[in-house]
Amino acid sequence: MSKVAHTPGPWTVTDNNWEVSSVYGPDDCLIAEVQIHPSVTEENQHELEPVKEANARLIAAAPELLSALKMAQVWLDADGRFDMQGINAAIARAEGRQP
Repeated sequence: MSKVAHTPGPWTVTDNNWEVSSVYGPDDCLIAEVQIHPSVTEENQHELEPVKEANARLIAAAPELLSALKMAQVWLDADGRFDMQGINAAIARAEGRQP
């Protein structure tokens, strides 16, 4: 397996306000900020706030998802009955390699 090139998990989400959710790694290291588009006003923000929160949760889960996918890759590849192209491509993209 390749060396981890990202901030190790766990990553957590903090909702700063209705516009921004922040994703933090260990030691309060800022990983990402997920924002609602600036054209959205407070009056219609309720429509996009759940999308912003879901995107932040997905980003925060990335280290665990990558780890789980790598474990699944080992088991499924050893079985030999599964097309590994999608799994291998997703892992390569997450690691910054060409699929």
